[in-house]
Amino acid sequence: MKLKYAILAILIAVAVGFFAGRATVRQKEIVRYVKGETVVHAVPVPKPYMVEIPKVYYLPTRIDTIHNVQVADTARIIEDYVSIKQYSAQLFNDKYGKLDLQPTLQYNTIKDLQYSFTPNVKEVIRYREKAITPFVSASWNTFNIVSAGGGAFFRNFGVEYQYLYDYNKKISGHQMGIKIKL
Repeated sequence: MKLKYAILAILIAVAVGFFAGRATVRQKEIVRYVKGETVVHAVPVPKPYMVEIPKVYYLPTRIDTIHNVQVADTARIIEDYVSIKQYSAQLFNDKYGKLDLQPTLQYNTIKDLQYSFTPNVKEVIRYREKAITPFVSASWNTFNIVSAGGGAFFRNFGVEYQYLYDYNKKISGHQMGIKIKL
């Protein structure tokens, strides 16, 4: 009969120890986004998949001073046609990263298309933190009282016990206290 009670007591002690151990440790997680390595690449110039000539179009015009009418400004059209236009556009800059496009246009077509992409990589840091932190203490004060004690913090709340001894009066006492971490 004693063996049954001993086994039962051991099983209860193991269960209590297991749950007390689990309660003394808590897991924390920090999620942050870290900039990754920037990728710069040139995209092959695509061929247009559709070309449409509008039925109604507007050309740059100028006023002809001789006939007092507006005529197409051929020089401006040719200048616009042969000029090299470089654009820079940021498509997005969010938690996933940053994408910039740099197209170059000439002769009404895309001459060069480059992009740079800087990804934000999700980084998860998991660590365990003790929920119960024991401590010991010792002190002496100018009234010639010494103390020794200890206690435990449960997260930010602590309980402390101290044994006090007064050397002048040769008496001892006890002290209980609470502590809060700020």
